[in-house]
Amino acid sequence: MKKLGIVNRIDFIKLLDHQLEDGDWPMYGLFIAPRSNTYFGSRELSAAFALEAMDLMS
Repeated sequence: MKKLGIVNRIDFIKLLDHQLEDGDWPMYGLFIAPRSNTYFGSRELSAAFALEAMDLMS
């Protein structure tokens, strides 16, 4: 998207707004184990996805 000159500023700002004081992002359930309906995720994965998304948008 960046190569085409398309930047989604709204999502970029939302990512910044959700960033915690320590610079990380909160843990979100990224996927569900089918049999137990247990959510899996971590702050590290949330931060990695957020940073990659922000890099693609900037």
